[in-house]
Amino acid sequence: MPRKAKKVEQAPAVEAVDTTQREVLALEPVDLAPIRFEADEVSSVARGDYDQLRVLTLETQAQVDAVGQVLLEAKRRANALDGKRKELVGPLNAAVKRINDLFREPIRWLESCEAECKRALAAFAVAEERRTAALLAEAARASSSGNVLGAADAIASVASVSSLAGVTARAVWRLRIVDAAAVPRAFCIPDERLIRAYGEANADAAGTPPAIPGVEWYADAQIIARPGR
Repeated sequence: MPRKAKKVEQAPAVEAVDTTQREVLALEPVDLAPIRFEADEVSSVARGDYDQLRVLTLETQAQVDAVGQVLLEAKRRANALDGKRKELVGPLNAAVKRINDLFREPIRWLESCEAECKRALAAFAVAEERRTAALLAEAARASSSGNVLGAADAIASVASVSSLAGVTARAVWRLRIVDAAAVPRAFCIPDERLIRAYGEANADAAGTPPAIPGVEWYADAQIIARPGR
């Protein structure tokens, strides 16, 4: 009597593939023509405003009010367009994320294997280079003392290690900082974030930062636009 076939449960990875495939296939095509028309219209108006604004110097309150209105309208329209963009790309980004998730773990393990292979091969190459240098030094000492046989034995001990096709090893000098205070000034980059934080923490009552050698503080204005909905 034939045995009844045992039901094989679907693996989580296969379920993920099926789910992602269904999500991608469910994406509906979008008619971009109306959006393209609106985008072109907004670009044309904004480009004209920009050409006028970049050569404008405000001199009157009326000009300040007019530019403020342009700013609020530009911000409002930019927010509206960005909202439409996010609405369109949201499903696409979700599908891309699901697809990337499918490949992330196997690629991570393969990259880990690659890193461990390179670590082992590099350690072997460094050890062989040191051993070879020691043997050559021994051969040189033996030769200088007239011990020809000793020099020949040392040279003969230098192993010739062949590399697999496609795999090569080369010497690379790397560095690590062991004393940051001893590093010459020419190799140090000022940290603007720390300088700014120091200036804000030690500013006077008027908000002026303290003097720091090599640093020039200058006043600027930060404009924040919050258009109404």
